[in-house]
Amino acid sequence: MQDVRTHQVLYSNNAYTRLIPASNRKLFTATSALRVLGENYRIHTTVLGDAQLSGDTLKGNLYLRGGGDPLLTADDIKTLVSQLTDAGLKHVTGDIVGDATLFTDGPYPAGWSWDYLADDYAPQISSLEVEQDLTSVAIAPGKQIGDKPAISLSPATGYIPIVDEAKTGASDSDLTLSVTRPFNRGEIVVTGNVPLGYKQAKPIAITVDNPALYATTLLAEGLMAAGVTIDGSVRLGVTAHSAATLVDHASAPLKDYLPQMLKPSNNLIAETLVRLIGVERGTGGNYKSGYAVERGVFDKIGISPDQYSFSDGSGVTRLDLVSANAVVTLLNSVAMDRNFRLFYDALPIAGVDGTLAKRMKGTAAEGNAHAKTGTVRYAHALSGYVSDADANIVAFSILNNNFQVDSGVINKFQDALVDRLAREHGVGIISVKPVVKPAPIKWHNIVIIRRAPVAKTAPPAPVHHPNAVPAKAPAVSPAKLAKPSGQLSSPATVPSAPATDSTSAPAAAPPPTIATPTEEPAPKSVQDLPKQSVKSHIETLGDRPIAFTTEAPKASAAAVSTPKKTAPLAPPVLAIPASMKPGAAN
Repeated sequence: MQDVRTHQVLYSNNAYTRLIPASNRKLFTATSALRVLGENYRIHTTVLGDAQLSGDTLKGNLYLRGGGDPLLTADDIKTLVSQLTDAGLKHVTGDIVGDATLFTDGPYPAGWSWDYLADDYAPQISSLEVEQDLTSVAIAPGKQIGDKPAISLSPATGYIPIVDEAKTGASDSDLTLSVTRPFNRGEIVVTGNVPLGYKQAKPIAITVDNPALYATTLLAEGLMAAGVTIDGSVRLGVTAHSAATLVDHASAPLKDYLPQMLKPSNNLIAETLVRLIGVERGTGGNYKSGYAVERGVFDKIGISPDQYSFSDGSGVTRLDLVSANAVVTLLNSVAMDRNFRLFYDALPIAGVDGTLAKRMKGTAAEGNAHAKTGTVRYAHALSGYVSDADANIVAFSILNNNFQVDSGVINKFQDALVDRLAREHGVGIISVKPVVKPAPIKWHNIVIIRRAPVAKTAPPAPVHHPNAVPAKAPAVSPAKLAKPSGQLSSPATVPSAPATDSTSAPAAAPPPTIATPTEEPAPKSVQDLPKQSVKSHIETLGDRPIAFTTEAPKASAAAVSTPKKTAPLAPPVLAIPASMKPGAAN
């Protein structure tokens, strides 16, 4: 069992305060899924029949049984149809039945709000999904003023009613188009004005009501399009115990699903994985069951139960709470796991891909920091790993809540801090200049942990990042810096990261190899953990830099683990913009 005392704390601020993590919750979901389900876990979607084919006829019902695959596509449904028709199917005497009984709760976790349930990041949760419970709405103006616009859905289906209340306007008129699915209803409503000559940049993604029936309808429509006659109806139900398997679709392995969850911050994958954990190791396919199994995983990692409370698997809900100490404890545990490389590569890479594709460009963190973002209104998070200028890997967690500035200011603060870590040689002054004129703001949880391996070897040659920015902080004498108990080996010993789909971005920097840290007894409770193992403070004077300073502890390594009382941290001073732009959940 591990805890932060096995690692050198560089800076700590309110490390044990539980705050909203937003999508940093997915770090916990990914870790528990890897440890419970395994990297090669696959999800099966199966078509069964009340009987085997008799010639070209299936006597009875045809069942589409969902196994919880969050990334099943319309093309996968078409493949199932082709396999059935290739086997000779031309006639079904019964119904087409969708079976979504594997998941027993739901369609939404606790705390999800009604006002965003049509948005693409908040799909309904079911064990039978297709196209991530989304439809893409494409809109083009009519041929002349006053005509209704042309509306099409992808995948094409008659399942979703469309209420078209929009009009085509003059070419110089304003675009006032609105596309939504009203709360607790199935139809898509299109309103507003669409100017002549309007060309939609990309289709609008809208969630679909009742994803299991949506998937089952696509199967039935595909069968009919292929010439199969169906005597019965399309409905939901339970697969008969005597039903025989006709065809089966296996998903990609879990290791391929993790980047698709973490890099774009996919909420449906996260929610599904927690429920599948409940199916495989718990009492059933629901959040409560999966979360109970997860808590056992967190206990083994050494995260105290009073450090977190989760109500969903993705971080969309504002009911989730976690401390930065719990996040870095998780990150350090993962770094010692055999699947660390898989986890590390699945995270967004600064300036390269995922939700960090546009952040930290032109800094030492670009292509270097691998971290998970988290964004809900008034709560931003950034947690992950970055290698410093000496190739030491640093695990960090920054949780900002209750701020009253533009969300972009928070992002710039987080980015500047990670960039400063990437340019740092050893433990010294970490300074971040204010990005706007002074005004009140609140900073919350920040914990930065450097791993301290057992082996005492000579420091590796410094790594010169191609985009490194010269340090502007005052020089610090090496004699004043804290000495880690060991050094990490050069990243040259680690295989290079796989290529991303971003051709113009720099290659991702591989993580340094990590030696196993010294073992220490597990804490009996959170009170036994160090609340501040270095002296630290934040200061602001007018236009001077915000300085996050750390001083090396003079006591022994054992003494560093003892909780110390420190002076309250004064908040930085930044400007409040005229408008506030809280981000969407990611």
